[in-house]
Amino acid sequence: MYLCAQNHDLKRGGTFETAKAGTFHSVTAGTSIPLFTPDDELKAKMKEFQTTCYTIGNMAVLPDRRIGEWSINKHRGCHNEWHDYEDRFLEALYLVLTGDLQRDLDLEELVELNKEDFMPFYGKDGWVKFVEGNFLMGYVNRDYVPIVRSKGYTYWRGGYTNRDRFIAECYRYIDESTKIINHRAKLMIEKLKVKLYI
Repeated sequence: MYLCAQNHDLKRGGTFETAKAGTFHSVTAGTSIPLFTPDDELKAKMKEFQTTCYTIGNMAVLPDRRIGEWSINKHRGCHNEWHDYEDRFLEALYLVLTGDLQRDLDLEELVELNKEDFMPFYGKDGWVKFVEGNFLMGYVNRDYVPIVRSKGYTYWRGGYTNRDRFIAECYRYIDESTKIINHRAKLMIEKLKVKLYI
């Protein structure tokens, strides 16, 4: 979830995950305008999430062959619709790997450039292998179709934003993301223990 918060580097476009708990701001033409002030409970959740989001359960390895300066990871993080929301990126990757007509053609080009790494994951069966191999079951339904839950709030989002819905989404996002990240980390650690004979 991308927002700016007080005392955070606005020029870098501070992220919700790493922002210091403070007043949410809207950034317009280089100026910062107070948007919402979270309550103490949300501030505490944000602070805790700063640690959670840097754990193994929130990490993924992506191939890095590039077109100029653009890699899959940079495209994922900078895309105007997905902007670092894992559920949104996985939906886009699913559409590419399954050949859906609604796929993002730029992502498809980057995946094709890294085809050697993605070859086992094309098609529906390949997608299932990708999800299971990367412990991403928390992001898909029973049919392995990605579930997009995030609202896609970003600090540059224009227009009216209702405070109550915005704050409710902050709580939902942190709670759900923490649950998925922690469960994924647990699965990864269990797998590593088996591989390392611990």
